Amino acid sequence: MEHAELFLAGLDRKAKPLAVSARATFKANKELCSWLLNPLARWAEAAYGGKVFDDAACGYARYCCGVAQGQRVYERAGRYTPESMP
Repeated sequence: MEHAELFLAGLDRKAKPLAVSARATFKANKELCSWLLNPLARWAEAAYGGKVFDDAACGYARYCCGVAQGQRVYERAGRYTPESMP
């Protein structure tokens, strides 16, 4: 199993709503995604252990939720208002 697949498996376990589109993006751009994700995932596993993929998936889910919240604030205010974000 390639290291990129370990990260995607972490999304399957810890961020299921995001896993389907992440896998589709990876599949559609496999060469580029593998070029970037495999060395990063290999390094992360060596530095932090196998649990890093679940931790990364949880962090990615939190990031996506924050981006979505920022988009809602922007659409409501009609402008970028970073002060209204936690």
